[in-house]
Amino acid sequence: MPFTKLLSAALFAVALAAPPICAAQTTGTIAGTVLDKTTKKPVADIIIVLTGTSLESEEIAHSGNDGGYRFANLQPGLFTVSVVNDGYNPYERRDLAVNAGQTYRLRIELVPNPSADK
Repeated sequence: MPFTKLLSAALFAVALAAPPICAAQTTGTIAGTVLDKTTKKPVADIIIVLTGTSLESEEIAHSGNDGGYRFANLQPGLFTVSVVNDGYNPYERRDLAVNAGQTYRLRIELVPNPSADK
């Protein structure tokens, strides 16, 4: 009888743990850093625009003081990341394939455009 109770308790514990173990992640992430290509220093307050096949509308992220940005909870698909900012040449990266459970790391290096300041 003790063996039966022990076995029942063990099976119950496995059953409780099974949903988190079996739950597959269904979304992905695009994350990275925005840098000045010349100085290699992080660039803060940059607006990053994300468009893609699985998005109803574009998403916007802002780079932080460390240049970091993140687009989370993305349904799998193809994405385009773009930046248009005074003082830098436009940047665009197309056909970024994001899969479920994946974090796509994208380092954005912006090329300074001195003529844009005029």
